[in-house]
Amino acid sequence: MVDINFNLTSFNSSKRRSAEKLDREWSLFAENLREMFEEVIKGDTYRNSSIAITIAVLQSNGSLKSTLINTVSLALLDAGIEMKEILTSASAGYIPNFSDQPLADLSFLEENMNRPQVVVAITANSKKIVFLETANAKLQFNRMKDMTQLALDSAEIVAKRFTAFLNKFYREQVLLQS
Repeated sequence: MVDINFNLTSFNSSKRRSAEKLDREWSLFAENLREMFEEVIKGDTYRNSSIAITIAVLQSNGSLKSTLINTVSLALLDAGIEMKEILTSASAGYIPNFSDQPLADLSFLEENMNRPQVVVAITANSKKIVFLETANAKLQFNRMKDMTQLALDSAEIVAKRFTAFLNKFYREQVLLQS
């Protein structure tokens, strides 16, 4: 029901990994995106249809996977696609020698320091975790728990802001039409 076409420009990344490894990583992420959104899109409404999502990343300033999940969620809402719930996402990580506390919404430079990080996606209302990915996660359990909790809390904040914005937007649309 959902087709993902993903294009990540090579010049937006400073990661010096083989193109094959990057392709594999992003192909897997595109498949995860497809599964996440197929779960929340009201499939019975689009039984004989296919929803094509095309993503072209021209620049990344960090937290790319979270940004993509949030962007696709808003784009589907804007297109009028009926969803059971909105997906929201956030990332968090540790930067040793900088802070003993995890940081939310990592920048491009922080992400590329090869330090522990996590990306989570949740459903806005039920707070169900639909995606959890760790990288460079050789970490004590308590630190991993703190980092993951910060990402979850941040995703909940994003969900509240999305909901508040959408409520205000649709209220204004109703007032304009009356």
